[in-house]
Amino acid sequence: MLMLDLDQVNSTFRRSFLWSFDRPNIVCFRQKDYFRKSRYLKKDLIDFLTTKKIKGVSKIFILTTPRVFGVCYNPVSFYYCYQGSTLKAIISDINNTPWNERFAYVHHCNQEDITHTFNFDKEFHISPFMPMHIKYNWQFTKPNDVIVISMNNNLNSEKVFNATLKLKRRSISGLSLTSYIFKYPLSPLETVFKIYWNALKLWFKKTPFYSHPLK
Repeated sequence: MLMLDLDQVNSTFRRSFLWSFDRPNIVCFRQKDYFRKSRYLKKDLIDFLTTKKIKGVSKIFILTTPRVFGVCYNPVSFYYCYQGSTLKAIISDINNTPWNERFAYVHHCNQEDITHTFNFDKEFHISPFMPMHIKYNWQFTKPNDVIVISMNNNLNSEKVFNATLKLKRRSISGLSLTSYIFKYPLSPLETVFKIYWNALKLWFKKTPFYSHPLK
């Protein structure tokens, strides 16, 4: 995954002619792949935060995977929103499959915390193998040399599912951008394949199936 300053994506990708910002290339970051699907991603995010009574955000970093060979798929992308050096909020921008719907959770951050913990109700249908009446317990560490995001799903006060992401920081250079293409040429397709492969295994195990509440 990449962590990118939304103000510097274009200049960052100029380090490799194989990468580009908002135009086709072998690897590219296209703003329309995210959030409100417009070419004004940062503005859209700041406007959204304002509606949640979070003001003063000037710097936003996105944690995501890019579009590779014309394909982009992120089950979730995260936005770390700063006022100066203070982390004001984290946005979880979720995309479900196969419905291709989007939903964003906003997490208000306490600047004193090293690990931010959020407890809230599930509002958005994601997996057909998980009901809607879920209580979430999510934890985010502040971005540093290591980023950890842990998401627990609790049903009737019992943890029924956990997803944890742990990433180690590495610098972006022309060489690392080029090597990314050879290391992860099919990363978006691999993500989609793993989702459906695990869904198939759950179906064979006769795991209870929950229809989309609005379908």
